[in-house]
Amino acid sequence: MPITAEALVTDLKPLRQRRGLGSPHVARQITDRVRQVFGLHGDDARVVAVLAEQLRELAEPLPHDLRQAVLIAYALTPHSRLPTLTDRIDLIAGELDRDSRTVIRRIDDGLLLIAQGALARHERLPEPPPADVQPWRTTTLSSTVVLDQATPQVYERWRILVTGQPLSAIDLEFSVPVGTDDSGLSPDNPHLDVLYGGTLTTHLRHSRSRLGYGLVLPRELAPGAEHEYHLRYTFADRATMSSFYLCTPRFPCSRFDLRVRFGPANTPAKAWRIDGVLPTEVDDHTAPREPLDLDPVGEAHLSFTNLKPHLSFGAAWTQDPLTADPDPLGPDGG
Repeated sequence: MPITAEALVTDLKPLRQRRGLGSPHVARQITDRVRQVFGLHGDDARVVAVLAEQLRELAEPLPHDLRQAVLIAYALTPHSRLPTLTDRIDLIAGELDRDSRTVIRRIDDGLLLIAQGALARHERLPEPPPADVQPWRTTTLSSTVVLDQATPQVYERWRILVTGQPLSAIDLEFSVPVGTDDSGLSPDNPHLDVLYGGTLTTHLRHSRSRLGYGLVLPRELAPGAEHEYHLRYTFADRATMSSFYLCTPRFPCSRFDLRVRFGPANTPAKAWRIDGVLPTEVDDHTAPREPLDLDPVGEAHLSFTNLKPHLSFGAAWTQDPLTADPDPLGPDGG
């Protein structure tokens, strides 16, 4: 018998009791239907963490009142970790200026939409591999590329979820443009800073154009734990910043948000959205790509969800309609 959204809601409702997904033994209440639809594998901590991540992701496009009602009901916001569902309903009522009966309807409405979204995604996507084959996965990558300055900068804010063994360090890898005179081989171009979330260790060179670092985390993270870190890349000049910015994840990535600021005086002749192509095809103009529109201040905003590992997502541009720089800079990771 096929699983219905109503049946899924019935299974999800008990999980918001007591401390919500923060309850000590909530994993025991997660039914086989929920595990199947949400693709939950592994030990209790991992199952609860992945379910929480997916509830947040599915709630993101909901109207504000429904999104807040669901997230607070399940204790998925920092200020909603209260001991009882009644406490959280009172909190929602205060935030939305509604009575408790209306709040419960908002929670149920939001939960039904989430169940429908989860079922649609489950029917559309192949069954994911067990989580323990990867050390971690990215829940969100938010990147900003600033190109209207003499020294281009890239900001990356990563949020990851540990899905394997306890994690104390992460390997960072990225590609840089390399000219025929090896001018791109400088280990400090681009210069990498950690704004928060870890400490850089040994610089590695995997190839002429591929650099790597180790990021030591502030503490060892247990399976199911989440962590955020923020990086900044600063280029020597515009000539050494390539005309691509791509995410080519090694491990699953749930969401990638990208802003590219060209500025009104530096708009490219052409710009494209790169959505799941092989890295070797990024500079092939016959490969699938969509024209990218800029707003009046010369900015582009792109979003991607459920990125497949080893494919490239992001933006490409050129100042000359007939040419494009084939050497991308982009994050490679979860």
